[in-house]
Amino acid sequence: KAESGLWASIGTAFIGWQSSAYNSRIDLKNPDHRASFSGNVRHDPYLGWTGDGVSTSYIDSGYLLTSVPGYSQDDAHMVVYCETDQSSANGAVGSLTTGGSANVVPRNGSNMTVRGHCGALSRAEASAIGFSGWTRRSSSTVHSIRDGSTQSHSATSTTPPTTNLVALRAGSAALAARISYFGAGSQHSDAQALAYFNAVDALRTAMTAFA
Repeated sequence: KAESGLWASIGTAFIGWQSSAYNSRIDLKNPDHRASFSGNVRHDPYLGWTGDGVSTSYIDSGYLLTSVPGYSQDDAHMVVYCETDQSSANGAVGSLTTGGSANVVPRNGSNMTVRGHCGALSRAEASAIGFSGWTRRSSSTVHSIRDGSTQSHSATSTTPPTTNLVALRAGSAALAARISYFGAGSQHSDAQALAYFNAVDALRTAMTAFA
């Protein structure tokens, strides 16, 4: 059983482990809604989506960040599961704006970098692989997330970007790597962040066993 309130806190979620590229565009929380692919996004039923690093290749959720259910300036989360290691400043999920204040960079050198309606916040991470993200809990506090482990950062919130939530890209920089899950919504407690990772990782383990 997932931690109480977790499901309600997820405003939108897309799962790459689907039988077809079409099905992978279905929003888990709002099944009548579809994301769209721009450029050269490749899909594998057991592995997820792969981008080519070109700025025109990405997954567009079809939601303005501020239209994602539950998502607001001082109460939000954004997560992604990255399947391949990379070391660049390119985001795996974020806003479709240059220099946007909402994104997740699973690894940039020896750090993971997140922007939770603020400037870049870093924590030491040796690999991009895993469940990465952030949750904004107040106007002054953001928690970065890696595989269910949270780390607190002090950062005053700014107005969220007024562009769409996208994956395999953030701002003008695209990611030449593979991801298998991304989503956003309202804030998570430490217990919810851990439960979210456990749920996604269990699904990943089951699906990649067939790859």
